[in-house]
Amino acid sequence: MKLKTICLTLGFSEQDIIIGRKAFYKPNPHAKRLKIFPVGDDLLDKVVGDTLQAAVDGSRKAGDLPVDSDPAFRVMLIDSRDRNQVIKIMRSFKKVLSEPENMIFAMMTDTAKGWTFRFYFDHLSQEHEFMKTHSPRENLDMKKI
Repeated sequence: MKLKTICLTLGFSEQDIIIGRKAFYKPNPHAKRLKIFPVGDDLLDKVVGDTLQAAVDGSRKAGDLPVDSDPAFRVMLIDSRDRNQVIKIMRSFKKVLSEPENMIFAMMTDTAKGWTFRFYFDHLSQEHEFMKTHSPRENLDMKKI
């Protein structure tokens, strides 16, 4: 059985997820299974790791969660240690969906799994806004991809 890659999203519509998933599998038909779970307002104060564990153990099903109405940006949290897989996911979705500049992709860390979704999304939105106004070349702390 193929391992699953779990993604938790904010602001992606059901149609966005379908289109992005197809774009991911087209060049990667043998890739790990991609399970995508939308995060709604009811989970914003829940711990990311708890929701992720529910998705992994099967007590949370894709589509169980309401989708946020219209955030200023779309976020995908990706639980994978495979950096190449994360980049493929990101590029697939950005390639086929509108406003790719308003999409945020994050590879989940053990630290972030202890945060609430509200804190994590706020943290990512601040980083995203910073990146829009600052060049990575000017920041010595930026890692090269």
